Order: sequence, then C-alpha cells, then structure tokens
Amino acid sequence: MTGAVKSTLHDSESALVAVRDLKKHFPMRRRFASEGADHIKAVDGVSFDIPAGRTLGLVGESGSGKTTVGRSILRLIEPTAGEILFDDVNVLALRGRALRGVRRQMQMVFQDPVASLNPRMTAAEIVGEGLQVHRVARGRDLRERVAGLMRRVGLSADDMDGYPHVFSGGQRQRIGIARAIALDPRFIVCDEPVSALDVSVRLQILNLLDDLRRERGLACLLITHDLTVVRRFCDDVAVMYFGRIVETGSAENIFANPRHPYTKALLSAVPVPDPDSRTRRFVLPGEVPDPLNPPSGCPFHPRCPFAVDRCRTDIPDLISWSGAAPRHRTACHYADQDLPLPVTVSAP
Repeated sequence: MTGAVKSTLHDSESALVAVRDLKKHFPMRRRFASEGADHIKAVDGVSFDIPAGRTLGLVGESGSGKTTVGRSILRLIEPTAGEILFDDVNVLALRGRALRGVRRQMQMVFQDPVASLNPRMTAAEIVGEGLQVHRVARGRDLRERVAGLMRRVGLSADDMDGYPHVFSGGQRQRIGIARAIALDPRFIVCDEPVSALDVSVRLQILNLLDDLRRERGLACLLITHDLTVVRRFCDDVAVMYFGRIVETGSAENIFANPRHPYTKALLSAVPVPDPDSRTRRFVLPGEVPDPLNPPSGCPFHPRCPFAVDRCRTDIPDLISWSGAAPRHRTACHYADQDLPLPVTVSAP
C-alpha cells in the first residue's frame, strides 16, 4: 500500500484519554477449550485517543467488543494487556488511593436505566452516593448539591425522595446521568445510553449529554450501534469488528468516504427517512465468526466480497494511505482502492 503510515486515531499529546493496544481475553472452561481456543479475545489490540471536549463514537455489531472496551477503560473489568492513559497517567498501574482519585474523573452512563439503579435507594441517595464516598459533601450541603444536579438533568428537586420504580425510563436515565456528573468528571463512557428508551425521549437524552459535554469540556466515549446517533453527536468514529478496530477517522470523513467493506456495509444499512427514495443496501453474508474458532488473517475475510489469499493469511494493520484525510485509517489491505460494494437497490 503506497505511502502507508501505521498510527492511531489523533496521535495527539493533548489527548485526555489514550488507549494503547488494549486487550481483554476471557479464559474458557476446559470443556469449551477442548473445542478450539482456550481464550475468547473479546478485545484484541485496540488503540485510540480522545481529547478533552470531543466525543468518539465506538460502533459495530453486537458482540464486537464495544462494551468490553468501555468497561476495561474504567477498570470495571481488568484488561489482559495494554495501556490506558488518563491525563498521561497509566490507570492500569494505579492502586488504592491513587486509583480512587482517578475514578472520580472517569464515570459511566449505563445502557439499562433499570438495572443500573439500586431499587432500594432513593434518587437522592443514588445521585449523592459518590459525593459521600469521596467525602465531597454531606448533610445540608449534600442535599443542596443533589437538588442542583437533579434540576440540571431536567428533573425536579421534588423527585429526590422517589425510588427508581416510580420514574419513567427517560427519568431513570436522567438520574443515572446526574450520578455520572456529580463528581465533576472529565471523561464519561456512555454505553448505549438510549437503546433501552422510547423513541420519543431518545433525542432529549442525547441532547442533554451533548449539552453537558460542551459546557463541561468532557471527553466522551459513546458506545452505540446507531450510526444516525454517531453522525449527529460524535466528532470522531472508531468501527469495531470481532474485537479489533477496522476503521477510524472524523465522523465527516467516515460517512463521506468509508474505506473498509464492513464500514460500508454498516452505512448502507442506515434507514433513509424518505418513503419515496430508493434504498441501496449491501447485506453482509454469513455470521460473525465463532470466537472459539476465530478465522486466520483478516477476521472479516469470511464475509468480505473482495477477500483474496492474502486476506486469509495476513492480519492488516490500522494504517493511513496516500491521499487519505487526516486521521482517517483503515485495517484493510486494499484501503487505497475505493472498491464498490455489490449493493441491492430496492424500489420506493
């Protein structure tokens, strides 16, 4: 590939969060290990940067490893290998009080607003728990801070004493967001924050998260399968497949000029809100590979219409190429060739 340059998204010294060669392998029980691999490589060498004030959209099919990446960054699960740098500090090397201090700066909004809230705690107790644990506020000051947070996310201070079951799904997610911003973090992971909500409230929640990101200068990792959300709210995009990132770049470049066949297939599946338009779709053949028996070479080659012998033996690096837009990188041996997918055109 002419002019290829191996790199990661941004490569900026100003990145607040820098993930380097992150891996998470889950050991298999013996009866499953005998059928193939002894580990499932849920995340296998992921790297990217997120500067302060920007949102990176991490997209891909279910099972691609997106949620595992988010939880590994926050050390909700322990990574197998790699580096996670937060403000140039390796989070994986921290223990005890030092780790606790960094965790104040890194928070998460979970996918399920029901499962993520303790049904035995009131909204005030849920939102204020972090403030108490980190000894930021207590007593009347705690109550006032929680009331202010409730109002900031669009709820009333009168809702503070309600239990999760009395709230709607959108209201529960607002409580989860209030909890996430209570300690004034600098980085938030949003794991499918609206997928469990009614369509009528999804945009409200996304606008709230975007407003908070702008006013507080937050770095944000938005994990989602919805590319329309990515196009509207993300500055940069990283596309995952089978535990690896296969394409990265600015949202503008990814949507205007996708280079990886998998990215093109995802974009072709985005619905067009026009009943009179012709739909051009590429339907991926086959299924996501079996993690107990992963394919050799490029993990996408069993489903790729352009795969050749090299794809079946060599794993492509995530690289740039001659003429690529800044920060646009693709893990494909033929990224420098704009290969058209065989699409099916449906009548309006």
